[in-house]
Amino acid sequence: MSDGSIQAEAIERIWRLCEERGFAPTPEEMHEALASVEAGDAVLMKPEELTLAALRFRRALGAETDRGAGLYAAAFLDARLEALFRRFFVQREKVADDLLTGTGGLSTFSARIDLAMLLGLASHSTWRDLHLIRKIRNDFAHSPETIGFSHDPVASRCRELGHTPLVDGGKPRARYVQAVMGVAGEVDTVVTALSDGRLSACAEAKDFALDADKMRSVHAAFLRRLADLLEGHESEVGWKSALTSAST
Repeated sequence: MSDGSIQAEAIERIWRLCEERGFAPTPEEMHEALASVEAGDAVLMKPEELTLAALRFRRALGAETDRGAGLYAAAFLDARLEALFRRFFVQREKVADDLLTGTGGLSTFSARIDLAMLLGLASHSTWRDLHLIRKIRNDFAHSPETIGFSHDPVASRCRELGHTPLVDGGKPRARYVQAVMGVAGEVDTVVTALSDGRLSACAEAKDFALDADKMRSVHAAFLRRLADLLEGHESEVGWKSALTSAST
């Protein structure tokens, strides 16, 4: 059985057990599972990366057609970026709504990907894979033909994806799914770090403007100083004129 099949089977078993008992694996259970893996082979993960929501998404993604998977995964990551920005931004919901929804400047997947990288919330490799996933979405969305992950340009884009450490070669869809889950895990890790304070979110800017009384005082002082200077210049001009008249 391939690594991909083993992983898919394990996810299905975890999902079934979660449905039976009604809640996701606890942090204690996940730490115990990680502790049982040999240290040399372990890939440490944050407990938040195995939430019930991630399992639900992964299971639903596996049931989609190729076109459905390409559209669904991009929409999922688009929503995760929106959640990331809402956690990072100053908490002004109305302003954030205007920017992130409708025709706002951050309502598009492309703009969100670029801003996440420029703010240091996404690495260059994550930025690159997100744009590849966006382009794959567009390939599926704009093609009038029946295409799948094995067709170019989708297949060639899948081969460029970087978040695929468990896939050596492999089918394009397998690479795509693993990259999507890897990118989603990285975004959610940043959201978690913002939530628990390990990463600083934006804070309200301080108001550095002078108060009205201070501004009036400064303005009055400026006017007085200007008047003094002008009077001094006028006296100097008059004194020089008197000297000129006396010498002629």
